Amino acid sequence: MKNSAPIDYLKVNMLLLYSHLVSCSLFLQCYQYSCAYTGMFTDVVLACITAEEDAQLIPTGMSNDCIAQSWFRFLHCLGNPATLCRPAVVSQTQKFLQFAITSENVVDPCQHPCLTALPLIFLKAIKGIAGQVDAFLGKV
Repeated sequence: MKNSAPIDYLKVNMLLLYSHLVSCSLFLQCYQYSCAYTGMFTDVVLACITAEEDAQLIPTGMSNDCIAQSWFRFLHCLGNPATLCRPAVVSQTQKFLQFAITSENVVDPCQHPCLTALPLIFLKAIKGIAGQVDAFLGKV
């Protein structure tokens, strides 16, 4: 039972990190629209601001080109959410392989207990994509 706490902590951290990346990406997208279309999407940007720290995501001196590049890079950080459905793909990193070698109970890296959080992370990713599609359609 001693190993359960760090794994649960890892699951929560993975979920929070992905949720934060999705919300940052959505906010940058909405802000980019307000800059590109000069006021047409102001209500969309205001709808994207969910907390006080969201309003502080973009420094005051940041150029519109920099905002567009940041949003594009956030999208690439998120990657393809379909890979979250395949633990065998996700687990092919050095840390998972090292865990499989050092653990007595795990033979295959895709048996790592933290990978049970992947369905919930996938759900958050798809909700984030749905939010971005809604922003493209002006429905935020």
